[in-house]
Formats: sequence, structure tokens, C-alpha cells
Amino acid sequence: KRKLSVAMAFVGGSKMVFLDEPTAGMDVAARRHTWELIRKMKGGRTILLTTHFMDEADLLGDTVAIMAHGELKCSGSSVFLKNRLGVGYTLTVANEGDSRVATNVFNDVIRPVIPNAERLGETGGGELTVRLPMDDAPKFPTLLERLENNPETKSFGIGLTTLEEVFLKIGVDAKDLTGGAAGIEIEDDVMKRVRGSAEQPLWEPQELGDRENPTPAGTQFGPLMMKRLRSSKRDTRVIVLQVVLPVVCILIALLLANISFFKNTPRLELTGSSLGVETTLPLAGCPTTNFAEYVPGNTRTFAVNGLTPAGGAGPLSQYLLDNFNSHDGFRLGGISCDAPETNRTSNIAFILSNESYRHATPVVFNEYHAMAARRAAGGNIEWNVGLNMMPVSFYASTFEEGLNAFVFGLLSLIPFTFIPSTFVAWIVKEREHKSKHLQLVSGLQYTVYWASNYLFDTVSFLVTMLLAILLFLIFDREEFVGTGDRFGAIFLLLLLFGLSAIAGAYLLSFAFDHHATAQNVVMFINFVVGFFLVIILQFLSFSGGTAEDVARALKYVFRIHPAYCLGDGMINLASLSLVEIFTADTKGPFAMDVTGTNLVYMAVEVPVYMLLVFLLDHPSRELKQQQLIDAGDDDPEVDMVNREDDDVHAERLEVEAGERKDDVVVVRNLRKVYTLASRPKEDKDAAASGNGSHENGSPDESGSPDEGAAPHGGDVPTNVKGNHLVAVRNLTFGVHDREVFGFLGTNGAGKTTTMNILTGAFPPTAGHASVIGHDCTSDAVGARRHIGYCPQFDALSDLLTPPEHIELYAGLRGIPAASIPKVVDVLLTLCELNDYREKVASELSGGNKRKLSVAIALIGGPR
Repeated sequence: KRKLSVAMAFVGGSKMVFLDEPTAGMDVAARRHTWELIRKMKGGRTILLTTHFMDEADLLGDTVAIMAHGELKCSGSSVFLKNRLGVGYTLTVANEGDSRVATNVFNDVIRPVIPNAERLGETGGGELTVRLPMDDAPKFPTLLERLENNPETKSFGIGLTTLEEVFLKIGVDAKDLTGGAAGIEIEDDVMKRVRGSAEQPLWEPQELGDRENPTPAGTQFGPLMMKRLRSSKRDTRVIVLQVVLPVVCILIALLLANISFFKNTPRLELTGSSLGVETTLPLAGCPTTNFAEYVPGNTRTFAVNGLTPAGGAGPLSQYLLDNFNSHDGFRLGGISCDAPETNRTSNIAFILSNESYRHATPVVFNEYHAMAARRAAGGNIEWNVGLNMMPVSFYASTFEEGLNAFVFGLLSLIPFTFIPSTFVAWIVKEREHKSKHLQLVSGLQYTVYWASNYLFDTVSFLVTMLLAILLFLIFDREEFVGTGDRFGAIFLLLLLFGLSAIAGAYLLSFAFDHHATAQNVVMFINFVVGFFLVIILQFLSFSGGTAEDVARALKYVFRIHPAYCLGDGMINLASLSLVEIFTADTKGPFAMDVTGTNLVYMAVEVPVYMLLVFLLDHPSRELKQQQLIDAGDDDPEVDMVNREDDDVHAERLEVEAGERKDDVVVVRNLRKVYTLASRPKEDKDAAASGNGSHENGSPDESGSPDEGAAPHGGDVPTNVKGNHLVAVRNLTFGVHDREVFGFLGTNGAGKTTTMNILTGAFPPTAGHASVIGHDCTSDAVGARRHIGYCPQFDALSDLLTPPEHIELYAGLRGIPAASIPKVVDVLLTLCELNDYREKVASELSGGNKRKLSVAIALIGGPR
């Protein structure tokens, strides 16, 4: 992936190219190949390159600049920096014998000639490294002659200051440009704080004993709970999905559920004043002198003259139509007092009304009679006519309440379908980032891991559940909290949903490799099952006939998902009143076809799902599955290594003969063969990319076929046999006590695969590996108690700070709580992380993340 990134940077003939640590993670061969590529591509371009490799800067850089603490400290060519800021020459002397001989050579041969010579270090083989001041160059011939004549000296060489030494002088101790490589060696006062009176490291207290017994579960439980609490407080997405979103959705549901379909309309007075404005009432042929004065208030009358006498309503109607667009005010109608029929008395009148106003006819009719009655009584009469709506019937009222409750219950389901996605995301993320594996290597019991996560997620859900019930109580939602039975039903329904949904989310976590995918897929499934399917089956249940039978059968199937149980239970509980109207069947909240069946299902799902989680994550189950998948038809005896180096062969014979029992690590005929179709993701990525790279861009060393077997090309990689990839091929070696065993190889050579087997990440296909006498396969837990592990890729929790990481792993190792603050202080000081105490891991630079990983590996005094 790094090679591909470099290639992409040169696409399009860019004249300015920025390369940010282009060879990070590459092996030596790949790195040198990339250097040569950059040198060839340099023609006609300007390249700005950042790197941690001083030889890379020395080889490729025309100008080299060194930064420290955000400032540019020096700049110039490599030769200029070495001459101007160099600290002298480096003398390397190979001697016959051990470190005692090297000490004699330094004191008796070198110091007499050059008193200011500085002893830099030595190896176990007697090789001595000394720094010589540049001012003493004239004395070098004498010194070299003495070394040549010294019988204890095998060989020697001298070289100028390297760019690395300049970097150490400038970059590490930027405040003192005249000193040596200060800041590289650990100061004495720090070491005094590290060790006690018995030379016991503070991070390895006496109370740990021989570590043959596992750390008590209670000791590990607290740090794991603190890990979740600290991470959750800083995770905005979790807070929104678990607290904010449910509360907001329920509030919206409460507002929508208050919409009324049937309203008690107030009394309507049948007068012109009911419009709230003045109305006009034309009169034709009426005795206006003593008639219009009795008109009700807010109504203005006027006489219409010139109409055909005794023409009845016709002339007035025509007048009203002719003046429809030109009259003043609001005109509800008119009154004609003319009676064209001779057999009628003069008190007969015709009422005309403007039907653009719904109540115009009764209003005009009422106003005519009001005027007539007041005129007859001389005004001493109160005349009121109004319209009253019939009260909303009990049936309509109950129907409306049931419908509102149904809508509210339906909308309240939506936020609860989102919550389980946060549970599965955390589990998958820890596995994806290898954080879980690092915790297991640090002594974590897998049962404690699941129990602590389950308890924390349950408490988190209880917060949301109690907030929801509180809102039900505040808004007096009778369908859920109206009676004690209903309150108990909704409480148990939500509680069992939380318990079963958490267990179900854990079970689904095994199907995902990426936490983002897991969160989105689980959220979608919960929404479909807990919302849409609930609605569909509810409507089918009221359809009758075959559809109702199908719905009833499907409910028993979908109830295996907790989201459906919650949705079905809440809808049934909310629509109890509605069902009673249509069926006249009175049921209690705990009836089996209301919430009872759903409660039983979820109560059973909790132990069943958690039992499946423990079975799937059990080390022995994983061991057997991997062995069945990887073994296939592979035969280690047929694929034995025929051409071995003599030293390697001698090592194999000693290990196989049992002569290396005192070694802390013993690997005998270790073999890892992958079936390509079932290969772990990182190995699939390595094979696909051809450079052994992980998904995050760093190299993978698990045996990619084109690098592990044929680094320089070839038609068929020798470690691919049919459908099998041989990642580790009959490896045998031992590691002595208290030695540093350098395990080298190109990308894809199999180093990380071997390391993963030793730490119990996955089992070998064949062979044996042990740590302190504990088999790494059958007794991985025992082996891990003696292992400190710094993985190839930082397995850190993004939302924890460095002190919180150390506190977590110290607790997992069983370090007493009283000693943990000292452990934190010492390790942060040793790893130079004191300045980053308040930063979470996601904000640390790559180098500081590696330092934190090293600090974690030191916790617990590993062997």
C-alpha cells in the first residue's frame, strides 16, 4: 500500500511532490527499492519528504532540515550538517572475549591516547563502540597502531559522524545544541524511581507472585468498567444514539399523539354578529319605520325602494344579484315583506340568503323573527337562537384515544431500534483494532470481558429506559402508565428488551469485521424488524381470513428478534382500548396476545444468546474451528525443509532432542497453513495487494504469497500449494532466558504470523510453541500471564488517555490499586509521555502511540 501511495503521488506529472514517510513499515529490500524509484523520479521535480530513517534522508536529501518542538532547528546539506554539528568520529572495535575484555581495551588501549574518548556501548560478543572527538584526529594514527598491535583486538573500523547522531543531538535535545546525545539515555533519578530496594520494578510488585494463577475476576472488573465509562463520556455518537435521540423522538411522538380528530365545537349564535363584523340586511316592502329599529346588534338594515309591488321575492332577488359585486359590507341575504298571493295576510315574508356563508339561511331567518317578536312585544323581549354540537360519543372518544395511543406507540419504537447498534459497534471495534486481543494477552479472562460489557451496556440502557418512562409519567400516557398493570407491563417490556437486545447485539458482532458496517447493518435490521414488520403484521392481523393466520404464524418467527418483541408489545399495549371497541374483548396488559408472549420470548433469549456468545468466543471453540479450516490435506512431513543453514539445522536438532528445556520460548516444527478461501482478513489483504499490507496501510507479515515466497518475482509462489498458503513452514528455534532475540524477515516472511501464534491470536496448523513451559495453544491463558505484548499495529482505545491505558492494563495484570499511580507515573516518564497525559490516543502522533504500546508491554513484569 505504501508503494501504491508513492505511485499515486507521481501521477499526472506533478512538479511538486509531497511524500510523508513513504517507506514507513517497509522491509529493507522494499525500502531500498523505493529509494531508487524516488531517485529516478526526481528529475524535473521538487520533492518534499518526511522520514524517520536518517539513511533515507542522507541518501535522498539535497537539503536536510531538522525540526523540534514545532521549530526548525537547522538546515543544510547532509555533509554540511555532519561537519558543522557532528559530535566526532565513531570507532568500532571487535575483541576476543566478553565485555570484560572490551572494558580492558577501552581503559588500557584507547583512553591513554585519547583521554576524552566516550564509551557508547558494547555487545555481548565483546564489540565496543567509542566516540572520538574531532579535535583529536591527529592522534588517530597512534591509536590505530596500538589497536593493531593489541592481541585481544580482532578488527576495528572508524567512521565520521552519521546524520542519525546529528538528529539525536538536535532533535532530541533541541535546547542544548552544544551537548552530546542528551535525552537518549534514561536519567539516574528516573531509574531510582523505577526500582525498589530489592531491584524490583515498580510495575512488577511483589504481590504478583509467580503469576501462575489468573488475576481474580473482581480485580479486572473495575478497570474494564472504567474503560467503558471514560470512552462513553467522550463518544458523542453514543450519547446521541442512546440518550438524546430517544428523548427527542419520544417528545415528538407525544406532540403528534395530542392531535385531536373529534372536537367539541362551541355554541354558534345564529345572528349576523357571529361573523364578528357588521352585516347588511336589505328590506323590501317591510314597515321600516317601526320594524328595522328592532334589528339585532351589528346588523344594519336599509330599505330597497322601486321594486315591483307585491312582486314577492323575485324583484328583491334580482336586485341582490345585480348588486352582488358592488354592495358594501357583508351581506348575508335579504327580506321581502310583499305577499303576491291575495289569500295571504300582510305578515308573510320571503327570506333570501347568501349561501356562500354556510349559516346564512338560519341567521337571516332568525333575524327576521327576532325583529318581528321585538316589534310585537314593544322591544321587551330577549331573543336568542343558537346552534349546539352534539357531544362527542363515547365510541368516538374511545376510538380517538386508541388511535392516538397507537400512533404514539408506533413513533416511540423508532429510537429504541437505534440503541442496539451502539452495543455491537463497541464490541466489533475492539476486535477490529486488536484491542481485545491485547487485553486477553494481558491476562483478561474472556468471561470477565463479556460480563463487564454486558453490565455496562445494561446500565446505559437503564438510563434511557427510565428517561422514557419518566416522559410517559409527565405527559400522563394512560396507555402505558395509566394503571399499575400497564406500568408494570411497559417496565418489563423495556427492561427485557434491553437485556435481550444487548445479548443479541453481541451475538451478531461475530458476523462483522468493521464496526461502522456492524452499526449501520444492525441499525437497519432493527428498524425494519422492529418498525415496518410490526406495522405490516398488525394490519394483517385485522384483515381476517388467511392473512390473519399468516400474520399470527409469522409473529412467532419474528419474535426471535428482540426489536420485534418490543414493537409488537408496545403496539398491543397502546391499542388495547382500540381493540376493545372492535372486538368487545377485554384483556389485561399481561395477556399472552398483548405483552405476555413477547415477555416470555425475550426472557428466554437473554440466557440463550449469552450462552451462544460464550460458546462462540470460547478459546477451545476457536482453536478447533481454525484447525478444521486450516489443516485440510496439508502434510507437514511431505513439506519438510530440505536445505537449511548449518546453524539453523543444529538449532532444530537441539530443540527436537529436548536439550532446550530451559529456554523461555520453544518453537518446534511450527506450521501455519491457510485455506485461501477462509484466510483471515489481514492475510487476504496481503495476498490481494501483493505487498503484505494491512487495511490501515502498514505492512502485514503473515505470509503473503508474492513476498513471503518470491520476493523478486516468479510465476508460482513456492508457499502456495493448491488451495493452501503456507505462511510458516516447520519453524524450529528457542529463545534463551534474558536475551534479546532478533526476529528478522521481509514483509510477508511470516514473523507476525509466528508472533500471533505465540500470543494465542490463532492456533498453528501443526507443531508446538510454548512460553515458560505453557503451550501457546492448549494453555494460551497460562502462557499469556508471562507475556508483555507490543503488537505490530497499535491496539489502543481511541478515547482513552495514556494514563488511563496504563491503569486499565495494570488492573488486568492484577497490580494492586495502591501501586497503580506509581506505575502510571514511572512508565509515562520512562516512555516520555508526560506531556501527553491529557490527550486521548486518537490525538497522539504515530510515534507516541508506539511509546504507549511499549509502556503497556512492560506492565506486570513479563518474562
